[in-house]
Amino acid sequence: MADDQTTHGAYPTTTIPEADLGFYRGTMVFVYGQLAVTLITIVINPMTVMAMFYYKMLKKTATNLFIVSLCGSDSFLGLGAFLLKISHCMFLLDVTTPSVKVCSWFAGVLICIAFFASLLNVILIGVDRALATVVPLKHRTLMTVNRSMLVLAIMWVFISFLTFVPLTLKLWGTHSPSDLSVIIYPTEIFPPNYTLHFTTPYIMTCIAGSAILYGSVVFFYFKAAKRMKKQSTAKEKRGQQMTRMVIIIVVIIVVFNSPIVVLGAMPPPDAQATPAEYGVHHFIYELCHFCMIVPTFINNFIYAWHLEEFRRAYIKLLRCGHVSAVNPTIPTSTTY
Repeated sequence: MADDQTTHGAYPTTTIPEADLGFYRGTMVFVYGQLAVTLITIVINPMTVMAMFYYKMLKKTATNLFIVSLCGSDSFLGLGAFLLKISHCMFLLDVTTPSVKVCSWFAGVLICIAFFASLLNVILIGVDRALATVVPLKHRTLMTVNRSMLVLAIMWVFISFLTFVPLTLKLWGTHSPSDLSVIIYPTEIFPPNYTLHFTTPYIMTCIAGSAILYGSVVFFYFKAAKRMKKQSTAKEKRGQQMTRMVIIIVVIIVVFNSPIVVLGAMPPPDAQATPAEYGVHHFIYELCHFCMIVPTFINNFIYAWHLEEFRRAYIKLLRCGHVSAVNPTIPTSTTY
């Protein structure tokens, strides 16, 4: 029945019966969906950073700095996912030039750095909101802008170390791009046991820590909300809005990232797996990867939905040619 089979580029050692092609075409729907979503991510996150920079919101609070860092990791994640899917599609067309191979590896590096950074950004924002909720009077003293910038610098250096050291070990002995292979999964840039024994426990620890941290934030948030229900200043209301927004964002990130973490902890199909088993695994992977990409652009709409100064910054950025954009009237309060 060789005439009834076709080769699937993602798994060049297997053949897929004609009857199963519909299933694999369904998988490609998620691939094309990711391409569309990542384009939105690539555009909207830099817009958010630009709006915050142009209207001098970056150094107003530590929370804003952490949001900028999260936007940066989301941008890297979107760009990496876009390039990886492009190289994947080229691979499906049997195009395996050195440039396609390098593109897939570069995309894998971007995705891993961005994903690691995103998890730590969530924790940093959680610590900031926990302090703002539990000890509001000492929050600004503890979470200064300069101290936050130092913490973010250390975080990005740490993330780069986590990524580039194992990557160097994996590429040791590679003399040219022709020695590489097109990667399908971002974790293929790491040595075989690195993902199993380090990155997966690290990611699970970050997600579990975020869940515990934000559970306490939610508890103290509602406790503070009841206390300030009758008497609350404009600053306190903005602080509550910021905390509520952060809780929503983190819940979305944790929920949408959990499937890819669970899948990453499971062993991939072995060499004896049937084409159908490969197809099921790849379908689930693309679905989980699509879920992972969704929060990278939804976050920006949540910023604008909850905070008036973000809405004004977005609107005035889009109207940057107007005279009113020269002197923005964004609230000057720096207490969240």
